[in-house]
Amino acid sequence: MSRLQKVLHLGDDINTDDIIPANRATTDSPEYLKHYALEHLIGEGKLLGYEVIEAGENFGCGSSREIAPIALKAAGIKKVRARSFGEIFYRNSLNIGLPVEIIGHKLDNPVIKALTDAGGLIPYNHKRRSGQLSIPQNETSPRPMTMVEKILSQASGNAYVQPGEVIFAKVDLAMSHDAVAASVAKLFYQHFGQQEKIWDSNRVVLVADHFIQVNDIRDDRKADGLYQQMVQFAKTVRLVLLPNKQ
Repeated sequence: MSRLQKVLHLGDDINTDDIIPANRATTDSPEYLKHYALEHLIGEGKLLGYEVIEAGENFGCGSSREIAPIALKAAGIKKVRARSFGEIFYRNSLNIGLPVEIIGHKLDNPVIKALTDAGGLIPYNHKRRSGQLSIPQNETSPRPMTMVEKILSQASGNAYVQPGEVIFAKVDLAMSHDAVAASVAKLFYQHFGQQEKIWDSNRVVLVADHFIQVNDIRDDRKADGLYQQMVQFAKTVRLVLLPNKQ
């Protein structure tokens, strides 16, 4: 197979369930996920033969499903090009260092450029914490803003913000849940060390609301395993854990 044949062409509205089906989503193992990326569209394991995805509008729409870009990257995809992206998928891809390109759109957001150049959010934060770089200011021109935009402007240290741009903002409360918290904990320890502490345990909340009920539908020990790992992480770093009360 030549390199020119390694571009997979897809259409519009490829959602995150198309990218990695829900029944495959109760694990964060890249080695497992890579075999099932796009399985319902092109077949199990078939994505391993491609390097680039080129798609139409709204690629990655639907559920946030943070493991969707992980599955693509694990399968060997080096870039995803599309006419437009689901916003959460686009940001999740930037975070893990999966290059994404909007066809016909010039990259002019300094935060996106900084994340892309660094290879993802974690490499970027390593460089920021060591003083090698600082958070870039945006280039948004003066404009009327809504109340939410004014809050984001103040929290990010930018004079003005606008819809569609990516910013870094200081948050009062961060929330994660049992579908991703265990994976985040692994990355946290892997990249920052077992002794590292989170910035403020009173400002992080973990919620059990995604996988805790999976076994009521089907037998899936992986789902319960991720939930238990989240509970252990919460105990270790003394986080607030909110149970599902349904």
